[in-house]
Order: sequence, then C-alpha cells, then structure tokens
Amino acid sequence: MRRGVGGWSFAHAASLSENSVTSYTGYMKRVLLLCLAICASLASAQRMQVRPVSQGDQRLSDAVRNDDLARVRALIKSGISPNSAYANGWPILIEAIQGDKPHSEAIVEFLVKSGADVNGTQPDQGWTPLITACSSRQTHLETVKFLIEHGANVNVQMPGMGTSLHAAVRSGRQDLAEYLLAHGADLEAHAARNPHQHLGATMWTGPSPEMKTHMTAEERAQSDKEDENLAAMDRAQRKWTESSIEPGYEMSGRTPLIEAAAVLPPKLDTVNWLLSKGAKVDATDDIGRTALHEACFAKSTDVVKLLLDKGAKANKPTQNGYTPLHIACQVNALGYLDPTLVQLLIERGADVKAKTNAGKTARDLMKESAAAFEAYGKAQTLQMKRPENHNDPKQTADMELQEAQAIGKLYAIVTTIDGVLSARGDNEPPTKQSAGWGLPVVVSILGIGVVAIGWKVTSALRAS
Repeated sequence: MRRGVGGWSFAHAASLSENSVTSYTGYMKRVLLLCLAICASLASAQRMQVRPVSQGDQRLSDAVRNDDLARVRALIKSGISPNSAYANGWPILIEAIQGDKPHSEAIVEFLVKSGADVNGTQPDQGWTPLITACSSRQTHLETVKFLIEHGANVNVQMPGMGTSLHAAVRSGRQDLAEYLLAHGADLEAHAARNPHQHLGATMWTGPSPEMKTHMTAEERAQSDKEDENLAAMDRAQRKWTESSIEPGYEMSGRTPLIEAAAVLPPKLDTVNWLLSKGAKVDATDDIGRTALHEACFAKSTDVVKLLLDKGAKANKPTQNGYTPLHIACQVNALGYLDPTLVQLLIERGADVKAKTNAGKTARDLMKESAAAFEAYGKAQTLQMKRPENHNDPKQTADMELQEAQAIGKLYAIVTTIDGVLSARGDNEPPTKQSAGWGLPVVVSILGIGVVAIGWKVTSALRAS
C-alpha cells in the first residue's frame, strides 16, 4: 500500500476529517509535523562529528543495553570511563536512562556515582540525561530526583526542544514537572532555536551527481524520470505544508505553556496546571505565536476555550499578522478543520476581517490550504499510478476513490466554515453598525436644540 508522509496514506489521513477532534487524529497530526522536522534535519547528520568507539566503550555500551548491572560494575572497576560514548557522541548514561529495564535505575545510579557527567550533552542534538529522563512516560520520578540531587541542570536547553520542563510537559508527566518547578525550573523559559530544523523544507533531492557517474546510461535515464516524478510530488507536498504552516514556523521560542497547548492528544489538565502556577497566558514564541495560536493549530477546542476563559487575547497577531482565527482556519497536516472551533473564536470576539501581513483573511487561508491539500493528494495518486511503481491496479483505484471521498468531506467542512465567516463578517455592510446608533444620536441632538430654543424664548418673554 502506498504511504504518505510519516508512513500514513493521504486517504487514510484525510478521511479522518470529521467535525470533532479525536485523540488519534490529533496525536498523529503532531507525529506528522515532528516527522517533517526530523526529516528536514537529516542533512545535519551528514555533518556529524563522529569519533571512534574504543573496545572498552563498546563492551560497556553492550552491557548497558543488555541490562547487565554486574558487567557494568566490572567494566567500570577495570578502568573503563563512565563517560564513554557511542560513535555519534551519545553518552552511555543517556543510553542507561532510556533503558526502562529492571536494572536501568541501578545502572544509572552506579554510573553517576562512578563519575558520569549528569550534564553530559549529545553534541549534535543536545540531549542531556535529565531532558532524556523527562521525555519518557516510563521514567520513574526517583530517577529525576537522583539526577537533580547530583547536579543536573534543570534549565539547560536542547535546541528546538527546550528545557527539561518542556520535555515533561510534552510527555504528559505533571509529576516530573511539579518536581522540576520546585527545584528551580524556569516557568517562562523560551526554547532555543534549532538552526537545522525547518518545517516544510524540500524532502527529495535525488541521487547526487557523483552517484550518477557510476550509473549506466539506462540507469541515469530511469533515475532522471523518477527524479522528475518525485520532485513534482515533493513540490505539491511543500506547497501544502507551506499553506498549512505560518511562514517562519520552527517551534522555537516556546514557553512550557505554549508547548502544552501544542501537544496532542490535548493536555487540558497540564495547561490548566501551568496557568495555576502563574504561566503567562499570552507569552509568545520567536514569531509571536501564543498558546492560543498553538491550540488553534492543533484544533484543540477545549484547550482554546480554557485559554480564552483565562484571558487569552482572541485577536493577538503574530509577527506575520496571523491571529488565532487565521490559524484555526488553516487545514492541518491531516486535512482537518473544526467549525466548532471557528464558531467559538468568533463568539469570543475574533475579527473575521483581520488580514495577515500578506493581506490574507482567514477565509483566504482556509481555501488555499484546502486546495493545496487536494493537489498533494492528486500528486500522490498520480505517483502511485505510474507503471514503474508496479502497484496493484485495484488497490490504486480503491485508494483514488478513498481520496476523492476524503476531499469531498473536507470541502463540506470548508463550506460550513465559509458560511459561518460570511454570516459574521465581510458580507455585512460596513455602515450597518453606524446606522444602529446614528438615529438616536440625531434625535438627541435635535432634542437638545429644541430645549435650547425653548429656553431662549422663555428668557425673552420674562425680560419683556
């Protein structure tokens, strides 16, 4: 079966476009966006500073992976450094924390007490032992306590991912977040930018010129044809991604609250807890997005309602002029829109006439992103139907039908939202509001004039 980005077929993804957010849909949307970020960062791996692993390092790493506490102890006592690392620079301590095996905690404690650096950083991505621990749903609170008690920095940054508090929020570990806050974690820390993370970057480059020099003429011709086909699909995908994501969006500068609002499935309790701890509801990331913008991006209606109830500004624009309504009206990565969310924002005062810096309204963005999503689906179908891909004709026909049905559902929702926007926005005559209060004002002015004239007449009669 043909797959879309991240291993999910376009038809399957788009067929989930209904009128309510399901946790499955939301979660896969978040996974899809993260896949885009990860794939766009793969090029940086080629620049990775690789250092060789000694025989001792390899034995220690094997012992950690095999959860062999006795072996780990013996190797460390034989003189192997507890700060050994893998070829890509991953510290052995981080491997032990990721283990989630019967002896993992004991191995972590032994490594630290033997001199392992609790703030040792994986050089290319920035993982630390504490951020790793807080990123897992399986990590025991005692492990986090142990790392902090032995000097782990709670506010160290991982580019693009933030601090250990950001990690705890993402993984839904409020118990870890509570402990981190109690031990100095910055509630308003802004996640540092990852210079290699660019959502929407081109994901197909084809074989390098050097590789093509080793091909036969026939192989080069076939490769060029495949390049052209895949490049066409890639252009459609990039246009779809760019139409559903605000320009410059790199998930950098987020506070823990913004991170919590973006997480899927929605973490309503976590958002509420952070607000109760004093998190600033309208704090912004590097391009001016707030928690409300992110909740609208995730189509998390309950989180949006909570943030609005707590005072979030419904019309706060980003640096690009995107209001929460603009983002709510963009088709997300699974072809999803929610009329209920749009209606809620409008009821809370969202300006349907607001325009981005590029002069686009929420309606414009909705129609553009829906059209781009449809075009990408057609590009995928065309790619699947190419003879060189040897796909089963019946399977291809079934997939094409599913995608057509999914697009039909999406446009039905677009029509519903378009009606809501029209009823509350630009179809109203601009003078309608002034007409409502203009007559009373005119009557009042005339009334004042009549009273003034009456007073003058009365004064004149008295004087005579």
